Amino acid sequence: LMPRPAETARLQYFIVRSNTMANLQTSVRAGVWATSRFNTQTLQEAYEQADHVVLVFSANQTGHFQGYGLMKSAPDKDLQPGLWGAMSDRLGYSFKVQWLKQCM
Repeated sequence: LMPRPAETARLQYFIVRSNTMANLQTSVRAGVWATSRFNTQTLQEAYEQADHVVLVFSANQTGHFQGYGLMKSAPDKDLQPGLWGAMSDRLGYSFKVQWLKQCM
C-alpha cells in the first residue's frame, strides 16, 4: 500500500471471487463492488473495525488474481443501485473500491 500504513495500522485482507471477468471490469470502471449479503456484512464489520480493508480479486475459473484494491466506503443502498443487472437483487449494497493494481 502506498503510502505505507503506520506500523500500528489495523489491516484486514480478503480474497474476493467474481463470477465473471465482466463484473471485475465493471468494478474498475465504476469504482464500486458488491458481493453476497453475508459477505457484505462481514466486509462492513471489517471496514468499521480496521484502518484499511484490502480486497484481492479473482474471477472464477481463471486460476489467477486479477488485482487488488482498498475498500473506501461502507456499503450504501444509494450507491449505484442496479449496476450489477439482474443479479443486483441477490447482492448486498455496493461500496466504493479504489483499485490499486489490475492484472487483467
